[in-house]
Amino acid sequence: MRSSIFLLVFACLMPIVVFRPAVGAYVWAWLGIMNPHRLTYGATMFIPFAQITAILLAVGIILTKNRRAIPVNSITVPQILLVFWMSVTTLTALNPDKAEVFDNWTHMLKLHLLLFASMVVVFERKRIETLIWVIVVSLGFYGVKGGLYTLATAGSGRVWGPPGGVVQGNNELGVALVIVMPLMYYLAQIQTKAWIRHALWISMGLTGLAVLGTHSRGALLAVSAMVVLLGLRSNRPVLVSVVLMVAAAIAITFMPDSWVSRMETISPDRLDNSARTRLLTWQMIWNLALDRPILGAGFNFSSMEMYDRYLPGQMTVAYAPHSIYFQALGEHGFIGLFLYLAVGVGTWRTCGRLIKVAKKNPAFLWVGALGRALQVSIAGFAVGGTFLGLLHFDVPFYLAGLAALAAREVKLADQALERQKIANRQMHGHANGVRGT
Repeated sequence: MRSSIFLLVFACLMPIVVFRPAVGAYVWAWLGIMNPHRLTYGATMFIPFAQITAILLAVGIILTKNRRAIPVNSITVPQILLVFWMSVTTLTALNPDKAEVFDNWTHMLKLHLLLFASMVVVFERKRIETLIWVIVVSLGFYGVKGGLYTLATAGSGRVWGPPGGVVQGNNELGVALVIVMPLMYYLAQIQTKAWIRHALWISMGLTGLAVLGTHSRGALLAVSAMVVLLGLRSNRPVLVSVVLMVAAAIAITFMPDSWVSRMETISPDRLDNSARTRLLTWQMIWNLALDRPILGAGFNFSSMEMYDRYLPGQMTVAYAPHSIYFQALGEHGFIGLFLYLAVGVGTWRTCGRLIKVAKKNPAFLWVGALGRALQVSIAGFAVGGTFLGLLHFDVPFYLAGLAALAAREVKLADQALERQKIANRQMHGHANGVRGT
């Protein structure tokens, strides 16, 4: 039944994608973030829905005249350079399994190309906010579901993500849910219908519980950073900060002793074996980066051969990087790490400019609210990503894309205003000339 419903929905959407390619951008985001086909059964789980959507989206972009150029700014330029550099490091990858390296490269390339394609057809406030809704619903589904599960098990059960996806692990899902909560807050701020606002507030609360229910220490640090910054970035910082901190304290007291004991291992003097192996892994990656500072080791570099070469005698099992920063450094060298950080810094600074624009122009209040929400999401990911290998997770790049799209709207509005001023001056000069004659 579940498979039949999904197939019917997908079949109905595909013809629309060709004639309204913005819908294709929404469907692509939905498939990539939520992985709804992984919640079905049988052969449906293995049909290439994403590839079908990508092909029809490309056809729609070619056929439509209602499109815009990819914005060129401090976000997209380093992102394009990052994609290029990751392609270069793919050619010099140390992993002997070239097929595995190529698979990772194609996955990375599709992620960024489809995001750029989405920027072509997603424009104006309505479409941007529709894309935000898609992201919120896609991840919020697991947040609400996980929050209810946490309540039902009194916090003793562990919340997991969708099977087969990037965020199927509890740690990965926890950080992903932290990212989406500020976007829920943004949508709640701009809603005029009370029942939608209430639904979003309830979803935020349940998603926060789901973050705790993942039993992820990295997610706890991320949600702590998110709570602090969300309070500071809100219109009423004192009130919102107090409410959020009280809500967080109540939620934590709800969790069982086993959860508290696990979170206490965050303390440096109580590191468990998992934390120690991460520190050793980061040391290995640092040694690797000093040996190959420019190109790094390419995709899927973590192996016992690498450990024996760069950290001999310390490990008996090869571990993944467990950090977006060390993953970028190990895979793509210092240049790759710099470009990756440049995307994040560019996004943060762009959001700051959006906030300033909103203060000067009431017509762009939504842009300022979005900029604040995106900054909070970025901060949560920057903290949580310190302990997770989510370098190629698509949602943070969607955050960057949303900032770039909002900045493009502001730029186009400024250009239109400037053209109007020039036209008015020309008309005024023409009128003066006529009177002079």
